[in-house]
Amino acid sequence: MNRQVRTGRVLLWALPALVVLAVLALALRGSRVAVQTSEASTGQIIAFVEDRGRTSLPDEARLTISMPVDGRVLSVGPEIGEPVKSGQALAVLDTKPLSLAVAQAKAAVEGNKVRLELNAYDKLEKTALREAADLTRLMASVVEASQKRVESSKVRFDFAELQKQSIERLNSEDAANALELQKARTDAAAAGVDLSYQRFLLAATRVIEEVVNLYPNAVTELIELKGIYRGSIEQQLAASHAQLAEAELRLGDATERVKSPIDGVVLERYVTDERLLTGGTPLIEVGDLSRLEAKVDLLTQDAVEVSVGDRAEVFGLLADGSALPATVSRVDPTAFTKLSSLGVEEQRVWVTVSFDDKAMDSLRAQTRSVGAEYRVRVRVHTAEADRTVIVPRSALFRGDDGGWRVFTVRGGRARLTPITIGLVNDAQAQVVNGLDDAAVVVIAPGSDLHDGVRVSDDRAQH
Repeated sequence: MNRQVRTGRVLLWALPALVVLAVLALALRGSRVAVQTSEASTGQIIAFVEDRGRTSLPDEARLTISMPVDGRVLSVGPEIGEPVKSGQALAVLDTKPLSLAVAQAKAAVEGNKVRLELNAYDKLEKTALREAADLTRLMASVVEASQKRVESSKVRFDFAELQKQSIERLNSEDAANALELQKARTDAAAAGVDLSYQRFLLAATRVIEEVVNLYPNAVTELIELKGIYRGSIEQQLAASHAQLAEAELRLGDATERVKSPIDGVVLERYVTDERLLTGGTPLIEVGDLSRLEAKVDLLTQDAVEVSVGDRAEVFGLLADGSALPATVSRVDPTAFTKLSSLGVEEQRVWVTVSFDDKAMDSLRAQTRSVGAEYRVRVRVHTAEADRTVIVPRSALFRGDDGGWRVFTVRGGRARLTPITIGLVNDAQAQVVNGLDDAAVVVIAPGSDLHDGVRVSDDRAQH
């Protein structure tokens, strides 16, 4: 009897303990770590670099129209944002001073032509040259005749002297009469006077001949001087022609160069009212928005993976948030230093992407107003792989050895799985080895997850 009582008491105390142990065992057996999972898939993965950028226009599609010459601008026509056509007048200039300059240049040309014609008139010089030649020949004949008269007078003088001397001898020997002697002396003196006179005439004639001989040389030098002066007039005529051409060009530029060279829209107006301006002062800027492109400054370590021709996407211009297709058209060869928002100096490179034709069609279809310097995000595709195993990037983590790992879910338990990855982007990663498609991987595994731990797959609850 007592024995039965003691047995009952033991059972009474053991039963609650057994119940507690059973509850604990069931609790421990049913404890699971809740995880978020995703299934690996087979498909395409694209590696890319992405950063903020802005829309822009190439230099040849963005033109600044400047004041062609010094002068007064009367008005600048279209407002900012207004469309313009090629050849449309963008500004009106006061061309009166330029027209006056053209008229003055024309007058200078005509004046030099008249001077050149007067210089070419040489009938007087040719007549004077012929008369000078005739006069020279005539004076040579006069000098020759005068020389002969001198010679003739010399003969007569010599004969008179000889006759006088003969009579004087006869007079002393034969006592000739005094009258014959006197006549001989008179004839000799007259012959001497005539000889002197003829010599004087000869000397005077030679002086006149020398003077006359200067006349042809003077006429010849005058003709040569006119030739030199003609060259000077021709140079002045050429200069006046050049001045006229320049004046006409400036006048033409004043009307032609203030016209739009392209179809586009007005991007900027630098002058809005009448004023005097110097040549080269910007008036208005026009751009062809159909040639819009986007520019992004990438870190140099990212830019080395970018090449001209790479596919790109531009976000931020379409209302639905989708991307516009584009292609890399330029990678600048020189980097620049930029200070980041954290104050760190970064080396960056400008990359330019050109929109595809269908991108502009998409903008026009949505009637989106897009211009230069709009903020966008540019994504450049650097590599891609097709028909490959892909998992969410957030499923990856580093193992103790530095290798890549994922947790897969098999039989309700987490299994630590080493993998080899290939391409990686912001959302996905390519698994080259270690994982089959359709494998279930844990996304963003926590620190409490270990190999073999039972897990609660959130996909089974949906």
